[in-house]
Amino acid sequence: MSIESFKDAVTSLNERIKSEYSVYETGPIMDGALDLEEYFKSNLKIMWLMKEGYGDDFSYPDLFMKEFSKFTKDLVFGGPKNTWQPIVYVTYGILNNYMKFETMDNLKILKDEEIIKQTLNKIVFVNIQKSPSVTGSNTDMRNIHNSNNNLLRNKLLWEQINLLNPKIIICGNTFSVIKNDLGNPNQHQFNSKEEFVHHYIIGDRIYVDPNHPEITQARHQMDKGRYIDDIVRTVKKCLEI
Repeated sequence: MSIESFKDAVTSLNERIKSEYSVYETGPIMDGALDLEEYFKSNLKIMWLMKEGYGDDFSYPDLFMKEFSKFTKDLVFGGPKNTWQPIVYVTYGILNNYMKFETMDNLKILKDEEIIKQTLNKIVFVNIQKSPSVTGSNTDMRNIHNSNNNLLRNKLLWEQINLLNPKIIICGNTFSVIKNDLGNPNQHQFNSKEEFVHHYIIGDRIYVDPNHPEITQARHQMDKGRYIDDIVRTVKKCLEI
């Protein structure tokens, strides 16, 4: 598929998503590849599959492409920073020879806006439930399951996933929502004493099932470095198979 055909297919699908979510609601929070061209060219395509967005309807890709400084201010360093900063670290670590958190932290990668941009432009950010959250920043998982159980919305979600065709899907506490769609697979196991995040290898795709990145907030007492390194280590091991 050419980049032009890819862009056309994404645009067409996005219009169908907007139409479906606008029937009874104000409209969806649009997601997908933050930078379509850079994602298309990436040798290792990574998707973060999250629950839902917060606030009024908007577009993550539009904000990223048109107002990147606002994107970093509002998301990477704003209210959702406990989601987006681990996403930056994990993605950068995977794409840079499986770098450990301590090394990335010492390099102060979050101090360089260009590094953040060149990291996030390689990913897809997708929410299962595309309407703005009706429960604020505390997601009610019943709403996520209900959205995924809607036949049309489930179909559109999987069309989106398959069109974007990531090699790696990192689930932000969402694998339980899509597990039935995948035939309730068993966890993949390595014969190793190393610690790995729960993961599944289905066809040519790797699904990694960590907690949501916000688990690294101080109040949850989950060490940020361990969270990041465990995901990076798991992806590395899976790709070595």
